Amino acid sequence: MKLNSIRTRQQMGQLQEDVRRLCLERTTALQLLAAARASMTVSGQREFWFEFKWVDQEYRYAVFRLAAFCREFDLDCEPRDRKRPARNRSNDGARG
Repeated sequence: MKLNSIRTRQQMGQLQEDVRRLCLERTTALQLLAAARASMTVSGQREFWFEFKWVDQEYRYAVFRLAAFCREFDLDCEPRDRKRPARNRSNDGARG
């Protein structure tokens, strides 16, 4: 099945945005958890751990939903700016 409708493109865009947003939240929660390990009580650390696990679970589910969407429509959902450029085959055997 091809990506052929505006609605489908909008849905993919929303899923990608969810992953980006939750990635930022997850990174922030992880940074707070790391900082809390050195300065908080055990119960405070536990609270930060639960918060991180909650955000991490939401992030993982968003990635799962995006991957499922891409599989359903046979898409490559990797952002264009993150794709690796093709390797130059002519230089594969050259050593410096």
